[in-house]
Amino acid sequence: MAEEHNVNPNEISKDNPASVNELLTIVEKAIIDTIKSVEQMTSDITAQQLKETEIEIQKKIDECGISISEYGADPTGSLDSHGALLSALTASDEIRIPKGVYLIGQNITIPVNKELVFSRNARLKPANGVSITINGTWSASNDDWIFDMSLGGIIGGDFRVDEIHPEWTGAKADGSDDAKAFNDAMTLCAKKRILKLGAKTYKVRSTIENNSRGIIGVQAYIDSGNSGTLISFDPIDTETDLLPCIRVSAAGVSAVFEKFKVMGKTSYNSRYLSRWIDKTKFEAGTYDMFATGTVAIEVADGAKPTFRDVATSNIKVGLLMNSLKGHITSYDSSWSGLIGVYCRKNSEDYYFQGGSITGSFCGVMLGIILTSNHRGGMSVKMNRVHMGFCPYSFYQVKDANDYDSLVNCIGLNGVLESVRFEQTGEACIKLLPKAETSGYISGLGLSWSVSDYTDEVARWQYSLPDDLMLPEDKQKYAFYFGRISRPFIIENWDGGEAYKSPRSVGAIGTAYIDHIATSDINLTGLGDPSLITIRRKQESTSITLTTPRAVEDTIHSRAHNPISHGQLVNNPEIASNWTSNSGTALSIVTDLSELPVGLSGEVKSFLGENLKILKITPDGVNFPSLSLSFLPPAIADTDREICYEYFTMCEVQTRVRSNIAFLPSGRVYDTTYNIPAMEWVRIQGRGLKPPNSSFLNTNMGGFDKISPSYVVGLMINYDNNGAYSPQPHAFTRVDFEIGDKGGLILTDTTDGSRSKITLTNGALQSENTNIKTKVYSPNGVPYKLTVADDGTLTTSLDALFYDSFDGNDSTTSLGNRWTVVNGIWGRLSNEAYNRSTGTTLAILTNNLGSTKYNVGCTMKGQLSSNTNYSSPGILFKYISKDNYFWAELINNSLRISRRVTALDTIVASTSVTLTDDVYYKMRVAVHDDVISIYLNGDLILNYFLTPSDITTFGLTEIVGLRHRSMGIISTPVRFNNFVVEQI
Repeated sequence: MAEEHNVNPNEISKDNPASVNELLTIVEKAIIDTIKSVEQMTSDITAQQLKETEIEIQKKIDECGISISEYGADPTGSLDSHGALLSALTASDEIRIPKGVYLIGQNITIPVNKELVFSRNARLKPANGVSITINGTWSASNDDWIFDMSLGGIIGGDFRVDEIHPEWTGAKADGSDDAKAFNDAMTLCAKKRILKLGAKTYKVRSTIENNSRGIIGVQAYIDSGNSGTLISFDPIDTETDLLPCIRVSAAGVSAVFEKFKVMGKTSYNSRYLSRWIDKTKFEAGTYDMFATGTVAIEVADGAKPTFRDVATSNIKVGLLMNSLKGHITSYDSSWSGLIGVYCRKNSEDYYFQGGSITGSFCGVMLGIILTSNHRGGMSVKMNRVHMGFCPYSFYQVKDANDYDSLVNCIGLNGVLESVRFEQTGEACIKLLPKAETSGYISGLGLSWSVSDYTDEVARWQYSLPDDLMLPEDKQKYAFYFGRISRPFIIENWDGGEAYKSPRSVGAIGTAYIDHIATSDINLTGLGDPSLITIRRKQESTSITLTTPRAVEDTIHSRAHNPISHGQLVNNPEIASNWTSNSGTALSIVTDLSELPVGLSGEVKSFLGENLKILKITPDGVNFPSLSLSFLPPAIADTDREICYEYFTMCEVQTRVRSNIAFLPSGRVYDTTYNIPAMEWVRIQGRGLKPPNSSFLNTNMGGFDKISPSYVVGLMINYDNNGAYSPQPHAFTRVDFEIGDKGGLILTDTTDGSRSKITLTNGALQSENTNIKTKVYSPNGVPYKLTVADDGTLTTSLDALFYDSFDGNDSTTSLGNRWTVVNGIWGRLSNEAYNRSTGTTLAILTNNLGSTKYNVGCTMKGQLSSNTNYSSPGILFKYISKDNYFWAELINNSLRISRRVTALDTIVASTSVTLTDDVYYKMRVAVHDDVISIYLNGDLILNYFLTPSDITTFGLTEIVGLRHRSMGIISTPVRFNNFVVEQI
């Protein structure tokens, strides 16, 4: 009789404190003993009792499962345990995997109704090419390695598990490389599960390719006192640039990544940026300035992830946005590295809320690569993001080699609200000159870092080091924008408006803008408009004058400084100065009651009420067009901005197009404006420099062809839109008064001495008693006038040289003070003449002793023809017969020409109406770098000497006469009253 075992199935439960394996052993032994006992007691137990016992025992097996060890599984991993696992699957729905490593040598499927229960340190290891397909579920400790895919086997299937732990695939978090374990875990995630990380430090040495619906840690690691989940990236591959620790691509659609930190191995520091940045390439602004480095997280392809409480550090790029779909979202994350965020491919719709973005070089870097029809830049909304503590918060780099061929690219577009630029080292935003920027920036804050470095530990210092940028070039502006051609607003700073850096000797202002190409802007947030540098502006814009503050500043400027630069065009208040198309009648209205609508308050505030208004009356058929020429010499200063303004009104709704034209080509402010009926509209343009050095005219056209139009206050001048002046000098419509016992200060043009003239007892008094009184004879000869104490007046010649050519007639001599270079010169009827053909010269032998002088002469000749002429001229800066300048009257023009090594070049010319055999007074004013020609007292032509001119002709002081003739001569040249006067 077999030994009895009193087994009560009711005492066997999962709550038994014995280990699971011990419990299974007891159960299994009890079953076997019971079966034997049953066999021996067959005679004593009825069939019904046996059946009931078997059912009860099977019920407990189903509850507690069965171990694969009962079917001969090998825990050493040497022998194939496939059969044991298959048998266990047949025997129970809950299969126990006890401690050990179990090699699975054949494909096997775990059905949907089965569960694998892993004991501690229990592991399945599929052989190479073998798949364990799990359609059911499993349970295991979060810290155990349960799937070993080191032989090349696969764990797959549609298993019923929501979170995957990288420890399940072998992650140890002990300083060894966990990259394979992470990627194996990503295989288990299968684009539908979350990867769950513990409060550990995982070291990875190659890229983790995300295949999850997100990665979630315990909390982002801060330091040893505020620890959490940390992924330490120390790649074996150090040659590949922008190698990511985590690449989020196809599986990253709406995936969520939160509560962990990625840390690299390089401690980037702003002070030592030259270790990682090539200075020459930095100055060129190209991406290859940076040394090779790694990325914490790359978003690529079609991924559209969300990040929450993610942090990065000690890495080249924290977040690399390299995707094709945009829609990347970040909440309360801390992106840091050499570069915090690099928007390499701008596929739009990025959102950052809370957290911080910073970097040892920049917080956010924008590129110029063409992606999804977007040429670089970044389209983003930021709310309550903390930036700064770096040289640049936003910085745009040339990361494609075709920047020079681009017309424009994208800059920073979108909305920035309550973004803080704290301890800015160089600039808050620095975009490329061709970058288009638009959007809304509000609620900002700015503070400047010191601009140098010391060893003081507690000192905030984030400027570029001196070996990358000289101290005098640092912190020039807080903002650098390229082209603004769409609506753009910067306003309402929470932390005070933008301000010029007080830290740098090189600071210039608050903002530099390369080009404003719209009037739909509001730049009040940039602070003082005088601290904003605008390189150029489109015709229709008025710099920051769309901002209320700037408009107010302009009105105040005009009210308190009514005298400004003079008019550059002919007086627009004289109808005959205008040229119009056939049928258009022009007249001047002075009686304001004749206007169909009174002057607006704006017109009165800018121009007053005593106005002369141009009335344009059409012929009923053609659209009126008219032009107004510039005052001679009509030479444009291409280094100064040309400003433009007028008011216009029409009885009906109409349009007007206006511009300023230049020679040989080019126009500015060429824009069409809509003019509402019966409303005065101010047309204004400022900030553009002349495209060429000669003015042509200003044009207006497109007025209504039936109803009259009106124009008033046309003002074209340099630098700023100043008070209106119809004349080429400062002008005021009312009497100009110097009151309060003030006087008039005059500056001597020769020695710069200043003198004050006041009115005392009805007499003009000078505080400088050494003022000389100079008078000129009718022929322009200067004399100094002095008065003795007894009232005797005396005069003395006040010229460097004067020759009236008075004396006996001579066919061979001009006098002993002249040297004939070539040709036949003589005196006739107290005048100098030349009776040679071709080009002839005579020079003054006297040394002028001055490099600033006027040389003048009265002259006549045959001046109106280009084929038969005798042309008089004045030589100056003469070196030899093959090297000199001259001014001459010829073919109804006044010209300045230059002769260098016998090669003649016309350097400046303007048309004048000349009559044969009529005397003209020509005067040449020679300054250091400009030549000015006067005809009959009026300035007609200017020429600015080039650096080459100054090098070649230097301080040459020789002057003289020049004659050139051709064809049939009926009116020979004559010269008289040759005067040289020091300026």
